[in-house]
Amino acid sequence: MYITIITGTGISIIVVSAFLFFFMMPNRTNQQNLEIHPSQINTSIITIRVEGLNETYLVGQQIRFNITTTSGECSRPRITLTSENGSTVWTNRPDAMFCDMMTSWPTTWHWNLDSGDLGILQVNETGIYKITISFFGKTFEREFSVIPSNNLDCHKWTQSGWITVPCSTPSLPH
Repeated sequence: MYITIITGTGISIIVVSAFLFFFMMPNRTNQQNLEIHPSQINTSIITIRVEGLNETYLVGQQIRFNITTTSGECSRPRITLTSENGSTVWTNRPDAMFCDMMTSWPTTWHWNLDSGDLGILQVNETGIYKITISFFGKTFEREFSVIPSNNLDCHKWTQSGWITVPCSTPSLPH
């Protein structure tokens, strides 16, 4: 009887220890905020592509664009918007990211600012702004202008949404 109790207790301790070791141990494929030494990152497979970022936006208009990243790491791109004087105006949400350990690596991720994957970006002051998107040593930078909505009164619908275009002739109501 005592041997059964001792054996059962020993097996229980081994099972619980194995469970804690396997599931509680940090794993770079299922947690985002781990320190990864640069020598461990294969930079040849890392890519970043940005689509739909306009050159001009209206004050208060939501700034929508898409980011596609490819890497062997589980992480989100970092986005920073700075004003003309270099001060940070906006950064993306630092939400934790959990990845499927069964995913084949490298993998491609699609991020949409219009759906709020990384936050909602909207600028309420005119000026020239620079957006910087970085992802494991790869960086994308571009400037865009934010203008008052009363400067131009002609709008055109595109796949990216409404954009403002110069008016060639006054628009008349129909």
